[in-house]
Amino acid sequence: MALSERSLAFIGGGHITEIIVSNLTRTDSIVPRRLIVSDPVKEKGQHLKKAYGISVAEDNMEAVYTGDFIFINVLPHVVGEVVEELKRNGLPDTR
Repeated sequence: MALSERSLAFIGGGHITEIIVSNLTRTDSIVPRRLIVSDPVKEKGQHLKKAYGISVAEDNMEAVYTGDFIFINVLPHVVGEVVEELKRNGLPDTR
């Protein structure tokens, strides 16, 4: 299946996510509605939605269950917490 037919989820809506999203949408590699972001700072998600037309998840688990590929783009000291959340709540069978 081509990338254009996949959904990408981003946990963390900061600088790295914005770079990836801006390049993917600028090059028409994927339609914006197939990109979803979750971030505890809701303004970050809303900024990306307004700037690039992507979707915003209510929480990390919604993003994980929506995406075919999951990017964990958080600060190094937060990675363990995010991974533990994903382990605790379980991943979809297809992930």
